[in-house]
Amino acid sequence: MNNLVLSIFTGAGLLDRGFRHAGFCVVCTGDPIFGQEGIETFHAPQDVFLGVIGGPPCQRWAKSQNLAGNKERHPNMIPEFERIVSEAQPEWFLMENVSGAPLPKIKGYEVQSKMIFAYELGSSQRRPRRFSFGS
Repeated sequence: MNNLVLSIFTGAGLLDRGFRHAGFCVVCTGDPIFGQEGIETFHAPQDVFLGVIGGPPCQRWAKSQNLAGNKERHPNMIPEFERIVSEAQPEWFLMENVSGAPLPKIKGYEVQSKMIFAYELGSSQRRPRRFSFGS
């Protein structure tokens, strides 16, 4: 059984940790936050990964005064997520982001979206996140 999952925009790796805990083998592309090469130069091999997971940077759509700001400073990276999913052609993908971010649109995939609040998972924060699942 193929249990390879490609993780892009890994950040601190919390989404990766959950998938590893569920038994998936997670392959990460790295993250510019940690001084690694940007996603724009990465090209995914086709038909290797069962799924693609990731959370493109959210600052462009964040409502928090600490994060929101100049849209030019915070480019839309969702098209890069869409490009990599299109290249990889996995069975499914999962994108995590803030509620104001646009849903991913990828030819050949039907997308379902669900808002989850951090407190629903035991956190003291109210922080809402949107999870978009495509298959």
